Amino acid sequence: MAKNSFNPFLLTGYESPEFFCDRKEETQELLESLRNGRNVTLTSPRRMGKTGLILHTFRILKEKNPGVATIYMDLFPTESLQDFIRMFASEVLGSIDSNPMKVLKQAVSVIRGIRPNITIDGITGKTKIGIDIVQGQEEHTLAQIFDYLKQTSKECCIAFDEFQQIARYPEKNVEAVLRTYIQNIHNVHFIFSGSQSHLLTEMFLSPKRPFYQSTSNKNIGPIDRGNYYTFAASFFSKQG
Repeated sequence: MAKNSFNPFLLTGYESPEFFCDRKEETQELLESLRNGRNVTLTSPRRMGKTGLILHTFRILKEKNPGVATIYMDLFPTESLQDFIRMFASEVLGSIDSNPMKVLKQAVSVIRGIRPNITIDGITGKTKIGIDIVQGQEEHTLAQIFDYLKQTSKECCIAFDEFQQIARYPEKNVEAVLRTYIQNIHNVHFIFSGSQSHLLTEMFLSPKRPFYQSTSNKNIGPIDRGNYYTFAASFFSKQG
C-alpha cells in the first residue's frame, strides 16, 4: 500500500503502476512513438496527470529495456538558457552511467564548458552531480552536451516538461538552437510537454517557428469517470 496507510490516493508525484489510474491508450501511444524514434508534443490542462503519464511510460520502458536512460526535466523554474543547460547537464550526467566518477571523467573530457562537482545527499545517501556553467560559453556547452549524448551511443528518452518556458528566456533564438541539435541526434528521443497548450501549439504547429511539424502531437483530457470510479473503489475496498 501507499506510504500513508490511511490515504491510498497520491496527492503529488508518481509512485508505481499500482497507484496509476487508466491512461492505457495514452501510455501505449507514447511507448510506440518513443520506440519508433518519433518525438512527441504532449499537452494537457494543469492537474490532468501528464507528468504521471510520462513517468509511468518511462517506468514501463525501462522494465522492458533496462539499458535505456530516461530523463525527466521540469523546466518551469528555469529563467534563462544558462538555467536550462545547468539542469540539462546535471540530469544527463546523472542518468547515463551509475558510476559517478566514470561519468565525470568522460564528461570533463568532452564538455569543456562545465565545472562539475560531486556531493552526497545527507538524507538518501545518493551521489549527486552538480554543475556550474562557464560564463559566456552557454551555446558551446549545449552543443558539447549533445555531442556527449551522441558519443555514448546509449538510447535515451528525455522529457522536457513545461517546455513553453524556453520562449520566455531572455536569450534570442533558443528554439532554433535546440531544434538544430535535437534534429541531428538519433539515439535520443524527446517528449515536449506543457500545460499552456496555446503556446505549445504555436511552437510546434506554426510554420514560422523552428519546431514546426517536428513531432507527433497528443492532447490528454480527464480520465474516464467509470474507470476512475473502479480504480478508487478498489482502494476503499482494500482499506475496509
